[in-house]
Parts: sequence; structure tokens; C-alpha cells
Amino acid sequence: MANPDAIAADLCLSGRFIPVDYSDDEFHRHLYSFLENNVLPAAPPNKCPPLSLLAYSARNILQPTFVIEQIPDLLVLIANIDVWRTKAVQKTANILKWNRIYEGSPSEGVHTLSEEQRMYLEVLVRPKKVSALRRMYREIVHACAKFDIHHALDTDGPVMDLLYMYFPDVLVQVQEDRQERTQEEYLFHYGLTKEERDEDRNLAVECLKLVRDVGLWKRDREAYCSTIGVPVESSFIALFPRQITENVIATSAEYYMSQVERLFQALDGIFGESSAAIELKQEDS
Repeated sequence: MANPDAIAADLCLSGRFIPVDYSDDEFHRHLYSFLENNVLPAAPPNKCPPLSLLAYSARNILQPTFVIEQIPDLLVLIANIDVWRTKAVQKTANILKWNRIYEGSPSEGVHTLSEEQRMYLEVLVRPKKVSALRRMYREIVHACAKFDIHHALDTDGPVMDLLYMYFPDVLVQVQEDRQERTQEEYLFHYGLTKEERDEDRNLAVECLKLVRDVGLWKRDREAYCSTIGVPVESSFIALFPRQITENVIATSAEYYMSQVERLFQALDGIFGESSAAIELKQEDS
């Protein structure tokens, strides 16, 4: 393996996208040590971690084996990645705006984009493409919520805690201060449109119906199975089949992250280490 310090520095400091062997426990320990000793002491608390480090951390949950217990952490990481995506789209649109201004009124010392660069950036911020990536992110959030709650019901996990976490503004019995803490702690509740909040409410209703049905089954299996006309010995999975699998979540998350990485790689290819590229890689306070 290449120098572990160099790889860790690339991931944590330079923001470079590099391949990592996620089954290499020794590298993971080395990276955590590097973070603790070289990055965290100087990291501003109000700055978003580099996109490359966020993607590494998310993939470390997904690979080599999906760690189901860390689904909430996975969603927070992917929500941060979506913040990077949103920022990149906004600043790219701003670059294109100023490029049009300077093309119309040339200024000494200001270089405008080539025709090829301009067209490529316009493709990256095309509304249809931007909306598709946002939709993909939201579908990952919903898939994880459904899977996590279903898994908790199957394993006697903390179902109510998960419901409060995923739907803090839907469950009216949630205390207001707890609701605010939940929305602040879990970034996937941030910046939702009215339509997206409505989608969350619809999913909450679906999940609550599942919780109700599982509760009825657990209280009186014979009565429940008789009501729906199935053998009383039917298993949990037979009665309440999974709609989402670990593989679907992992595949969707990987595709989404790779699309965001491609966006930043494309910007790096155009701007290199110019001031525009540096600005795109810096999270606003």
C-alpha cells in the first residue's frame, strides 16, 4: 500500500478522490489516528469536512459489509454530501453568470471560460440534472428510514426512537425541544421544501401503519393471521416483507456519491487550483 500518511492527508486535507480498500482495518486505524492528531485539533467547528472524507466515511459504513446500526450516521454523512452538491451547483451558476457579464463587458486581467468549458458547466447545472440528483438523495433518505424501522420491528429494536428521529415534525407527542434537537442533529431534515415535508409525512403514515400491524400481530398472532387469512405460523418476513434491501441502499448511495464526486472532478478539471476551485471547496461559515 502507498504511504498511509499521504493517503490520509489526501482524504482529510487536499480533498482528492482516491480509491481505498475498505477491508483494510490497519489503514482505517491509521486514518483515525491521523485525524485525531493532525486534523481535528485545528479543524474549525463550523466548517463542513472535505467531500472526500465524507464519502470515505459513508463508504466505510457500506463496505465491506453494510453496518445497519449506523444508518443514521450514513444519512448524516450523505446529507452533508448533498450540502456540498448544492453549494457547487449554486457557485457554478454564479460563475456562469459572471462569465456572461465579462463576455459582454471585457475587463483587463479577467479570463472568461472557453466555449467548451461554458457548455460543460451549463450541463452540470441543468435544472433537470440538479433535480434528479436531489430526488436521488431524498429517495436514499426514505429507503434508509423504511429499512431501519422495518429492521427494528424484526429485531425488537428501538422503534419509537427511530420514528421520532425520522419524523420529528410529524409525531405530535414529540416535545418541542426534542423536536428541535433532532432536526439540528440530523442534517437530513435541513432545507426541505414543502413538497419534501409532505413526502416525509406520507412516509410517516406508511411506517406508522406498519408499526400498528406488527403490534397487532405480536399481541395476538392467531387473531391477526386469521383476519388476513394466512397460516398462524407465518414468519415476520412472510407477513411483512422487506420493500428495501441493504444492497439497494448501498447501490443507490454509491451511485449518488459517485455523481457528486464527478461534479467536483469536472470542476477541478476546468479550474484546477485557481481561486474559483478553492472557493468551491471551501464551506461557508
